[in-house]
Amino acid sequence: MKDNIVTLENGLDYAILDETTVENRKFCFGVKLDSNEKPTNDYEIFEEFADGEDVYLDILEAGDLKKAILIDFTNNYMNDVSELMIENDN
Repeated sequence: MKDNIVTLENGLDYAILDETTVENRKFCFGVKLDSNEKPTNDYEIFEEFADGEDVYLDILEAGDLKKAILIDFTNNYMNDVSELMIENDN
């Protein structure tokens, strides 16, 4: 699902920036897109559910699990930035 644009049931579009799995549950980090498909300053963490071939995303509510998953996404981002810096030095 990473690098895809998804439309929620409420009609809002999100670009999925990252994904992670915790305890066999899949989570995605997305940025809301405006009507011109440009990123906004609104971000959400979603839990992904599959029902056959259909995939659904539910916004993850605030709590300890959301904090832990946000740390995962932050670490992924920092690793990506570090790799880019190394590539640019070569």
